[in-house]
Amino acid sequence: MIAGIAVFGLWMIIGTLGAIRARSGQQRARAKQELVGFSEARLKELPFDLYSIRTYQLADILSHPLFDHPSPSCRLNSYHQDRYAPLTPSYSSRTRKFGTPHDQKRNQLNYYIAINLYDSADVLPTLVRALYRLLTSLGPRRFHVSIYENGSQDSTPAQLVLLTEILGRLGTGYSIMSDPQRKAGWTQGSRIDGLANLRNLALQHLYNSPRGTFDRVVFLNDVHLCEADLFELLLQHEVQEADMSCGMDFKYLKIKEFEAQGYPLLFYDVWVARDMQGL
Repeated sequence: MIAGIAVFGLWMIIGTLGAIRARSGQQRARAKQELVGFSEARLKELPFDLYSIRTYQLADILSHPLFDHPSPSCRLNSYHQDRYAPLTPSYSSRTRKFGTPHDQKRNQLNYYIAINLYDSADVLPTLVRALYRLLTSLGPRRFHVSIYENGSQDSTPAQLVLLTEILGRLGTGYSIMSDPQRKAGWTQGSRIDGLANLRNLALQHLYNSPRGTFDRVVFLNDVHLCEADLFELLLQHEVQEADMSCGMDFKYLKIKEFEAQGYPLLFYDVWVARDMQGL
């Protein structure tokens, strides 16, 4: 009897230590901060002094001239704040408006944000600001931002270095890789395979992390968006219990037949869009 109790106690201790090691490994993977593809020689080519940037205040980095691109004015209004309150960490102590099975753990979920970039200098400032507001609203240490950039000829690489400064100040993990040798594009007729390969590179840190490190993957395109767009994706998934949620992409096209009818904007990528029945 005593021997059985001793064996059970030892088994419990080993199991507890294993669980602690697993959680520690997951935490390290989430918090990892890695910048790849920026040698000292390459950093000197970027249009700013990296070392002076490290003395800037966070607000000054967000308003740096490299981020001085036109951005949509889309701060969260009172309607948004009420709508997305169930996603915020403080919501667990409020009177709940939604009774879903996810209520108790929603403010503990960990997100992996994956992005592919190429010549995105015009779009990245908007994306950075939206990300900043999302992270500061939901908890920056619950996110890991993974970006794969290749072949950019504009200031995208320099903007990415600024982004690492912002994420580092927030305590957000990141895996940002810039590959100047890999040309953009793909073989003729292989667009989907080419995109899949590039997106898998943005997911590499996820693949390398211990199982259970991340609860959700959020893939973002290099488009202008508002923080409400990010919150809405999460709301549909966490509160409305969607299996997968995707933004709607609209494109301005100069088509006389549509413009004559007052429809200059077209819903883009209809070939991958699905309704709630999967049609």
